[in-house]
Amino acid sequence: MRGDERSRPAVFFWGVRRERAPMKNADFRKWQKALGATLSVLLAFTLAWASPMGGGFGQAAALGVVAADAVPMSDGAAAGDEQAAGETVLEAAAELGTSGTSDASASEQVAADVGRVEFEVEGPSAEPASGAEAVLAQADADEAQRAAEERAADVDELGYVPGEIVVIYEEDASVSEQADVAAAIGTEGESEPAPFDSGDAAVVDIADEITVDTAVEAAAAEDAVKYAFPNYVAKSFDEPAASAQSSAASPLATGDELASQQWYLSAVKAPEAWSLLAASGRIVESVKVAVLDTGASISHSDLQGPLDMSRSGEVVWADMKAGKVSFKPLRGDGYLNGTNEMPFYSTHGTHVAGIIAAKAGNGGVLGVASGGSTTLANKIVSVAAIDIFSCIGEGDDGAKFSSATVLDILYGLAKARDMGCSVVNMSLGFYTDDETCIAALNEKTSELDGQGVVQVCAAGNDHTVAKSYPAACDATLSVISLSKRGAIPSNSSTYSMKTWESADGYMRSWFSNYGDWCDIAAPGENIYSTGVLEGTLKNGYLSMSGTSMASPVVAAAAALVQAADPDLSAAEVKDVLCRTAVDLHTTGKDGESGWGLVNAGAAVKTALPSWRGRAWNLMFPRRSRLRVWRMRSWRFPR
Repeated sequence: MRGDERSRPAVFFWGVRRERAPMKNADFRKWQKALGATLSVLLAFTLAWASPMGGGFGQAAALGVVAADAVPMSDGAAAGDEQAAGETVLEAAAELGTSGTSDASASEQVAADVGRVEFEVEGPSAEPASGAEAVLAQADADEAQRAAEERAADVDELGYVPGEIVVIYEEDASVSEQADVAAAIGTEGESEPAPFDSGDAAVVDIADEITVDTAVEAAAAEDAVKYAFPNYVAKSFDEPAASAQSSAASPLATGDELASQQWYLSAVKAPEAWSLLAASGRIVESVKVAVLDTGASISHSDLQGPLDMSRSGEVVWADMKAGKVSFKPLRGDGYLNGTNEMPFYSTHGTHVAGIIAAKAGNGGVLGVASGGSTTLANKIVSVAAIDIFSCIGEGDDGAKFSSATVLDILYGLAKARDMGCSVVNMSLGFYTDDETCIAALNEKTSELDGQGVVQVCAAGNDHTVAKSYPAACDATLSVISLSKRGAIPSNSSTYSMKTWESADGYMRSWFSNYGDWCDIAAPGENIYSTGVLEGTLKNGYLSMSGTSMASPVVAAAAALVQAADPDLSAAEVKDVLCRTAVDLHTTGKDGESGWGLVNAGAAVKTALPSWRGRAWNLMFPRRSRLRVWRMRSWRFPR
């Protein structure tokens, strides 16, 4: 259940469970103050009655039992209580003055006490600030100036979007509580968060006069908030310098002649995987793969069919100030989300989608999970192209490009899961040491992993051991790019910058990130696939390089494993891929190639239930009737 529909706290009365509506903090404080006011007045009257000198109210005031902040919050109630208290005190003073038990000085004392009490209850002091209010109250005089400078700064230099933050709410935060948090720092109305069982994620627009840092601190101070952090910007991980080669398929071609330029198909044993699946006789249900990217060309002949238009779309922030988001039908690659404008050239998403699922048998290229010329051709996977690149950036040369944000990624993940996708490819990322953001990403990616979604991410293209996210999350598969001697241009920097080379000519690509946080490797340099040709914007084919290209190779292999056995959990799919990978550098897992080069053929063979049954029979012949073997003990270290 979500929002206000979540279960309310239960109260148990002698074995009977009753639902109790939760009392908000503000309501509790009002009740507390009203009770305090009542008790204070009663104590004051008691002291006035019991004091032999008639100075009970003076004593009460001196003891602090009658104070201005004891008056309830409601103005009407405060006025009524104030008047009633004054009238009662005057009556008490009159009784003391005529009873004969006190002298004139006592009466004067009572009158003085009355005046003092009336003064104290006349103007109730403001309730002590708490949560976001307390944080914002401490902002200095220069806060507004810093906020203005931040909003005027370049997004690429900041690394995050000014004027907004990402908020992850507690699991039990209601819709109204989420709206209260947003209102406290500047957003009007209720936002539309990305839904997660572990707490919804939403972008929150902040007031013009506060900085992102202050807004993050203020939001984090609210009880309904689990995490708050800047809306960091993510970029695609391709290497534009290596994208020069391009060509179009011959209109006379009847097969997939261009597949000869796809050196990565044989490198990862994709044809072997197709043959194994086809020979197994299994009825393969199409695996749904989500590509969180820049979209994809919907008119490309190699993507028509593999591209599932019913699940493809673009994330459109219809009203960012109110956090309103919508999912519109996909129009292509490079469109400014929500418009018909194409302010920049883009082919990234088209290229990635083709690596995974380019159609077999139409004269173009082949996807790693296409099925080739087997009976399963074009039946193994379907691609949901989710365009999450909703922002526009500008490079040092003035060229514009699209980028995504953390919230775009989280929204895309939630959308992919809700549409039934069991594999997600993210050829994108960003760098951060923000522990709050990292914790939030770990939580959300772990949630999807537990729900059966395999998440594959590019490690990054900065030739560094620095962690990029979401690739470095515990639940994701981080992919290093590999190159092979003879399969890459002779002038590639990989040759001169290599630190190792396997016996069969594999090297870590010169641009690829690496480190012990990476999991597996795949071809990523000089990768030939579908594309939109720059200048003409016509559909064609081109070579690109980057971990952006290596990641979809692994994502396609994950889909092949799931096709072999849909009952495998996400963790089991990752285990199979990593344990069957080909060791390239040092024995076991290393920082240069992870567990090694992904081997789709070996992975499918391992995953097929029939193979696991034969292996079980060989190991335990007396239990030959048992045909189901689950490798749940396999876990690869991070």
